[in-house]
Amino acid sequence: MYSHDVPFRWREIPLEIVEKIISYLPASLLAVLRKSQNAPIAAVARRYYYSRIELVFNLRVEIGYHSPKDFLAIQLTLPEFEELANSPGLDQLRIQKLYITVYTEVQGYRFLHQEAFTKVSTIVTDVMLEFFTQEKGAARFDWDWLPPSPRVQKCIREISVRYTSIDPNVLALPSNLRKLEILHTKYPCQIDENAPEIQFPPKLEDLKFCNPWIPMSKYGNLPSTLRELDLVDIEDFSVQGFNALHLPHLKALRLTRLSGLKMIAELFELPPLLELLDLRYMGIKSFEQRKLPPSLKVLSFLGCPIRKFCTGDLPDSLTKLVFDYTQLTSADIRTLTFPPNLKTLEIIHGHLTSVDFVNALPPSLELLLLHDNSLGSLCETDEDEDTARAFQILFPKSIEAINLGNNSSFFATYSPVNLVFPPNLKDIGLQRMGMRSVKGLKLPRLLQFLNLHYNSLTNINAIDIPPTLANLLLSNNCLESFTQKLPDTICSVDLEDNRLTELVGFHLPVNCTTFEISHNPLQRIQITNADDPNLKLRYLCLNGMSTVALCDIFPLPNCIETLVLQGSQLRSLAEFLFPMGLKRLEITLNRLVSLENVNFPPHLEILRLHDNELTSLANVQFPETLLCLELELNMLASVDGIRLPPKLKVLDLESNAITAINDLRLPDSLEELILANQESEATTHDEISLADPRIKGLSNINGITKLPSNLEFLDLSNNDLSERDIRHLDFPVSLSSLHVYPNRFTDYLSWLEGMNLKYPDLEIDERADWDNRESLSYSDDSTGSEDEMPYEF
Repeated sequence: MYSHDVPFRWREIPLEIVEKIISYLPASLLAVLRKSQNAPIAAVARRYYYSRIELVFNLRVEIGYHSPKDFLAIQLTLPEFEELANSPGLDQLRIQKLYITVYTEVQGYRFLHQEAFTKVSTIVTDVMLEFFTQEKGAARFDWDWLPPSPRVQKCIREISVRYTSIDPNVLALPSNLRKLEILHTKYPCQIDENAPEIQFPPKLEDLKFCNPWIPMSKYGNLPSTLRELDLVDIEDFSVQGFNALHLPHLKALRLTRLSGLKMIAELFELPPLLELLDLRYMGIKSFEQRKLPPSLKVLSFLGCPIRKFCTGDLPDSLTKLVFDYTQLTSADIRTLTFPPNLKTLEIIHGHLTSVDFVNALPPSLELLLLHDNSLGSLCETDEDEDTARAFQILFPKSIEAINLGNNSSFFATYSPVNLVFPPNLKDIGLQRMGMRSVKGLKLPRLLQFLNLHYNSLTNINAIDIPPTLANLLLSNNCLESFTQKLPDTICSVDLEDNRLTELVGFHLPVNCTTFEISHNPLQRIQITNADDPNLKLRYLCLNGMSTVALCDIFPLPNCIETLVLQGSQLRSLAEFLFPMGLKRLEITLNRLVSLENVNFPPHLEILRLHDNELTSLANVQFPETLLCLELELNMLASVDGIRLPPKLKVLDLESNAITAINDLRLPDSLEELILANQESEATTHDEISLADPRIKGLSNINGITKLPSNLEFLDLSNNDLSERDIRHLDFPVSLSSLHVYPNRFTDYLSWLEGMNLKYPDLEIDERADWDNRESLSYSDDSTGSEDEMPYEF
């Protein structure tokens, strides 16, 4: 065996294996390999690199971040796409997916008519087009934006149009179109009886129609190939009109907000091959279908006030049944005969009062959601209270997840001891159930997730923690102690918002990566295995503690990279041994008065100490690795002579009491410097005048002799500086944003005009109040006059 690495030689591997390897590589590596000196490898990498492409047309940046349609696709700009279209060897490529999204209202969108798209269309398998806007008064979507040539159209598989105004004259749609979404977002939409019919493509499989302008009577030419139909806000929807569509191969039907549909009865003819029926936000009070389609797999109701549900026997094919925000009661559910293959049952946000139907659920069930009901508040159609207290609730043996949460009266009627969970159960939700004790609660040994949020538990000593548990949620209870030893399988523990005063002798699970314990009146924390090198905890937040000294939370695991302590009463960090691996330290909204004798960890990168009572930085040794130092909202009177770390990028000293800077050497690495609002009693921008004698502020920055060459952001606003005070500053080329308004300038507008001429690319006071230009100059007369008023913002 060689002690050195063996080099990887592509040439020694058959090309078909190389291609198989390359097909699994991410786009970032393909981008490198496509420029390889090895021509065959470069060709293969280039082919896979360009196999999925996304183009986004977005003329307005503020629309926001674009969520990729396909995380395997590369995003190209229009020039890059045009370069690809004109590149040699284009015919050697095969673009499997081309996503084109137009996010803004454009006039005469012609890209699909241009030569670049025409060329590329010959090597594209599927093109997906999306046109999107929700702005009022936006330009109308025109169907002539689509390419006119049938040869170019043949690769278009999907079109989605979401516009407030859509041209009713729909031109011939691509013959190979499989999916069409027409979402008319202008409400209400006036139905035009004379509107021309839409000629749907013969191979269309998926149609979503929202708020259309054409009457339902003109849907008649829908192709028989249609597999999915989604109708939203159809003003003239009728059962007769739907039956007339004759969709023999339809498998998924979604109906949303159809005002004309108040009930579903036998006259409503469901397609024979239907597998999914989803009804949402309609006034349906009755659902009566003696015989549902034999292949139905999913039946779902959301926001429908159903009070009568009659179906005869549910089909054996049904695997998912959902009643969300309906009016059905426990008595209604008891009448159902559940099919033998049912896997998911959701009866949530409803009127259930009893769980006696649970014992009749089929053994095939895997997911049971009964949260947000009134379980335990028995009514006259339910069992009596004595029966309920003795009733054993037997959950199906194959069930893996149960959520009974948000039923506050449940444990006032049912006993925890009578909950019989199956052995394979992995997830239990018992949050917000008014639980005062866990006595008698028997957890299955394979449980992974236990949610006991928002109850009234004082301890959980009576339960055995399963050895496989990964998530334990106990926040917002009344826990006064926590002595349970948790298994090392635990990944997440949440004990926030309880009454814990100490956590002593606590064994931190080795695999725990999330440990939430904030907002407890903790005075002491002791982690017994803090020195375990295998611990995985990286983030620890201890907000809202009662401790006044860090020694009360010693020792902390060295693996912690982020430590946050906010809103306690800490006064000093002196001589505390921080975790050696700490990279980010946030001690804010405390009462720190000094940083002397503080031994910061050697790898610290971010230090946030804002909202404290620091008065001096003298003799403070910041670590060399520090990148960000935030000290705003303290009481610092001077920063003269402080030693800043050589790699520092952010220095925030806003809202302190610094009146002069006589000696401050800034590291050349600094990118952001904030010195705004020094010694100002005002904390908002409402009705502040620089002639107000209360506003003192920073008036001397002569000690800043040189600005860092990498500086990008400088904020000197709301101080007492004049044009002369900043005249000596030589702004670096890197500076992109400068804030100086307001200050004690005699002629701000003249200064601004000169600065714009000298630094045309520099953005200056972009947030200033330009509506009152005559008030932007300072007057020494603090009383002001009609001719010279002190400027305000």
